[in-house]
Amino acid sequence: MSENKHLVFVYGTLRKGGGLHGSLLSGAAVFIGNGITVEKYHMTASGCPFVHPEIPTSRIVGEVYGVGPALLEDLDRIEGFRRGERENSNYYRSTIEVEMEDGKIIEADIYFNVRYADRFAIPTGDFTDYKRLEEVARRNQVLKQLRDIQTVENPEDEDNQIYMNAAVEEALEKHAKFVYVNGNKTGLFVFEGHLYNIIEDSIVYVEKAPETFTVELK
Repeated sequence: MSENKHLVFVYGTLRKGGGLHGSLLSGAAVFIGNGITVEKYHMTASGCPFVHPEIPTSRIVGEVYGVGPALLEDLDRIEGFRRGERENSNYYRSTIEVEMEDGKIIEADIYFNVRYADRFAIPTGDFTDYKRLEEVARRNQVLKQLRDIQTVENPEDEDNQIYMNAAVEEALEKHAKFVYVNGNKTGLFVFEGHLYNIIEDSIVYVEKAPETFTVELK
């Protein structure tokens, strides 16, 4: 540890399995262990994560590494940290307390970012949850759109239609029941007791499904 005496807590793409881990930390840094911040911070993400120090949302999950001076300079450069110029830095490095898996409390540096607190929030404080939470949010947004167009006056108006994409298809797969005629899937589907129709690449609201609706559903 003589050359790797500076402890750094990483929580995003520098973690094992992250996009920057192999090129920067693997083989060049000493893995100290898994840990979680003692204090609560606010994690958001837009491809990569950001942690805001002044919004106490959740404890941040990450890993602690011992790094040498040259590697620390490389990390500062990658994170856009300028020593003595916090306001001109993308991320800035600060010392915090981290609780390790064995319960021991240590001090390590973390890279904070105060510029992107309005990005997609990760309330668990664990960046590995990002994709899952983002998918859930996209699906919930689609479900809200489906409910909203039930009350429009002109459902065939383009502004009142939902256009098909991967998120919409996933939401329909999980929450809608499609109408089958003679074993063949149609563009009609039922969602929460309402009937919709997929016309080309858009969803049009039809009507509240009649109670006597008996067409085969799957």
